[in-house]
Amino acid sequence: MNINKDYELVENNPTKIASVVSCPSCGDGTPFFDGTEDEYVPSDFIKSLKKPYIVKIHGDSMSPTLIKGDKLIIDVDVPVLHNDICAVLHNSAFHVKRFYRNNFSVYLKSDNEAYDPIKIAADDELHILGKAVSLMREF
Repeated sequence: MNINKDYELVENNPTKIASVVSCPSCGDGTPFFDGTEDEYVPSDFIKSLKKPYIVKIHGDSMSPTLIKGDKLIIDVDVPVLHNDICAVLHNSAFHVKRFYRNNFSVYLKSDNEAYDPIKIAADDELHILGKAVSLMREF
């Protein structure tokens, strides 16, 4: 019997972390927070993270990178840099977008070109809620 050794099965004890019930928008924005529920993830996904949580994606503004049903692991303690995917609260709407900064402006950008970038105005309220550090997707 030949055994393909191109992969290795690894036992991984799952770890429980919080999952945001109100899902972020990959579109026009949704209310920020409706509560949490527990989510079990492979320990390897979060072993080096300090303050992780999960958000479930709805909408198509971040496609093809993120699709409806994807679960992102977000870490509050990881700095968000130019072009990173992050969770944000913008004027009371919860989004997952790319963070763009140039010399004079900050934008929240979608990967789907059908959506216009959101330019952050001086009087806008913007809270960065963490950087996307891992993706879980079901097939």
